[in-house]
Amino acid sequence: MKDTLLATKDGVGLAAPQIGVEKQVIVYRSGSVANKVETMINPIIVESGKLTNTHREGCLSFPGFTAKVKRPILIKVNWKGEDGSDRTGEFTGFRSVVIQHEIDHLQGVCRVGESFDMLSDKEKMLVRIGR
Repeated sequence: MKDTLLATKDGVGLAAPQIGVEKQVIVYRSGSVANKVETMINPIIVESGKLTNTHREGCLSFPGFTAKVKRPILIKVNWKGEDGSDRTGEFTGFRSVVIQHEIDHLQGVCRVGESFDMLSDKEKMLVRIGR
């Protein structure tokens, strides 16, 4: 999964189901180092802040398309690390958005895709060809 994410030009996160792997795993680029990728196994959002923000999100499953998505600003997540250890962390800002987006994929949800599905066939074609 890490190699797949790193092979993308603009991708910042990837969920296992996006590449046909039926596991509860996400990977995402972290920090200022573009090739540093973090892994979360069985991530669960256990707490969300009440304050929200709307961001324009893209998705590797819908290249060239973005949609406005409203999400909590602060989340607390439990997950297992690659070494099997239990982890807990609080996330804000862009990293919070990416993690929430990828966890949505693990739950069979793609908020960007829902917006894409509402486009007309002509609009979908224009997105696909990058106009």
